Amino acid sequence: MKAYGDLDMMNALKVGRNPVIQRPLLVNDHDTEVMMDFLEEEGDGGGDGNLRRSLAMWNQEVRLLSSHILHMRHELMDAWAEADRQIGILKCQMMWMSNNISCLSNRPGCP
Repeated sequence: MKAYGDLDMMNALKVGRNPVIQRPLLVNDHDTEVMMDFLEEEGDGGGDGNLRRSLAMWNQEVRLLSSHILHMRHELMDAWAEADRQIGILKCQMMWMSNNISCLSNRPGCP
């Protein structure tokens, strides 16, 4: 019973004080990826706050760069497919022109 009796004192909120700790949140997006991370402040994390911040930023940069690499790889594959398609079209056009020129040079009356 004593444990229940102390609950009213433990759960009492002070007037004018917000019990929710608000921390800055770092949010980045690229294509379909959303990356969220806490931005550590100067006083957070004890003495290694700068180390934690630098590691978090480094991890975020690595994730962003890997996302960029994946995006560039998809763009390169699309460009190769488009180039192959254009080469096929040009080969057909050149063959058609070559056939027409050979036809005209062999028989001037050929349509």
